[in-house]
Amino acid sequence: MLLEYQKHLSRFEDEIDALAKEIEEYKIIQSIPGIGEKIAATIISEIGEMIGLITLKN
Repeated sequence: MLLEYQKHLSRFEDEIDALAKEIEEYKIIQSIPGIGEKIAATIISEIGEMIGLITLKN
């Protein structure tokens, strides 16, 4: 069962990486020392959520 979860998680991570690579800011954020693929994708997802909330408030 654990192996199945790991497979699903791996597929999700691959999908997230593929989607993030389509975003221009992804490469810019990765240029910051210490920021890798996962953290860059996380930052972009958080920024997207903040923009969505700001848009909803207006």
